[in-house]
Amino acid sequence: MTIRQYVYISRTKIDGLEEALFRKLPVTGRVSAEIPGFGGVELAPAPRAQTELHRRASKVRRRLEKRKMSEPLPEVGALGTSGYYRDHSVWAHGLYSFTGDHALDGDGVRVVSYLVWKRWHDAIILLAGSPVNVLGEGDLVVRDGLRAYGTTGTWASIVQFAESGLRGADNEQPLLGVAGVAGGVDSEVLDAAGLPWAEWGGRLLELTETPAPPELLASPRGMALAALCLRYLSVLPAGRIETTFRITQHLLIGLRGPLPDWLVRILGEGGGGAERLALMRGCKRVYVGSPVYTAFA
Repeated sequence: MTIRQYVYISRTKIDGLEEALFRKLPVTGRVSAEIPGFGGVELAPAPRAQTELHRRASKVRRRLEKRKMSEPLPEVGALGTSGYYRDHSVWAHGLYSFTGDHALDGDGVRVVSYLVWKRWHDAIILLAGSPVNVLGEGDLVVRDGLRAYGTTGTWASIVQFAESGLRGADNEQPLLGVAGVAGGVDSEVLDAAGLPWAEWGGRLLELTETPAPPELLASPRGMALAALCLRYLSVLPAGRIETTFRITQHLLIGLRGPLPDWLVRILGEGGGGAERLALMRGCKRVYVGSPVYTAFA
């Protein structure tokens, strides 16, 4: 018997899959909070609710497999968007914090997503999920050594880029706007971002990064997301996990000829630059999706 230590469970997907697989209305165990000036936001379940969520996730996983609605990540071929895949191998995963504009930095504003990615043959698989589904001992607490890493750049551009490139499935919002514990954030700024906002209760570890080049934000999404993974998301901890996920987008990179100068520059920075450049040259597509769950097993 495999004992799973769940790191992330999408309550939105579990709710929907339960209704489809078992034809009954689920008991969600959600906790809703109303933060003055920010509106309602769903927070991570309390520890007692987490136990029930673990049971429900395991039951959904078994039913998906029994009905052959999920399949192991194949050895060859392409990935489709109609079913679910499951995999037990090494992925990089954790919380990533997009930051930027200095005026907003002063107020401690960040945009956070739970990101999971790996190289697969000549492709990259990038999964994005809402950080409120990362399980912890309390509301929005990061656990098991996960960290949120930061990159600088123009805040509005990063948000727009991430929102367009990491759009999730099943109405799940993969990005969470986070107001610093010091407060003082202009509510009009938050409303204009069009994202859910909440006070952050987890740990954020900032790294000093050079600004994201404007060419990254203006490049085709496939190339931009590949560069995001190989350059910036390479700092996320890598480990062996089990996950069930669904692909929502298939983006061709479409490289012809040598890599653009800006791409060579950012991928070649720091240690491992030669390896990143080799991986980029051999990468033809990016699959974007979202996980039902991730777990150490």
